Amino acid sequence: MTDRDVGVMPPPVLNDLPSHASSPTTTFAELKATMDDLEKGLPSDEDVMPHEAEAEAAHAKADFPDGGLRAWLVVVGAMCTTFTTFGFVNSWGIFQEYYQQHLLKQTPPSNIAWIGSMQYALIFLPGILVGRLFDLGYFRSVLMSSSALLVFSTFLVAECKEYWQFLLCQGFAAGV
Repeated sequence: MTDRDVGVMPPPVLNDLPSHASSPTTTFAELKATMDDLEKGLPSDEDVMPHEAEAEAAHAKADFPDGGLRAWLVVVGAMCTTFTTFGFVNSWGIFQEYYQQHLLKQTPPSNIAWIGSMQYALIFLPGILVGRLFDLGYFRSVLMSSSALLVFSTFLVAECKEYWQFLLCQGFAAGV
């Protein structure tokens, strides 16, 4: 297989150049004439890359719309979900202060802090699995089940009396 079979032209050899192009006193006009002679034998850009012109035309046509009302409703829904989830977790300081002063007086503050730490850490851990489920289209089932678990665990916190109960309900169940 030669270079011509593949469609690639070999580079010009110095011996192939006109005699006036190789002398040290070559003028600009002579070099330009030599370059013009060489370019006549080269394939055009369209012959080398015909798909490039098509790709540029397709890219020029790709005017992305904003998505309309439905897209903005998705943005608002995502904001509301994030706002409530992280708002609840970031308010842990209020819960810890209340637990220290009223419900868990004999428990050291460092142990009470484990409840919020577990809750905050477990918010990100399920993202490994849930992200893949979202990609597969199971958004609603994951959202409904996690919302039900969050509401259920929040209601159970009202019934807690011992440290381990708070850790299970608010630390683990609300975190997941």
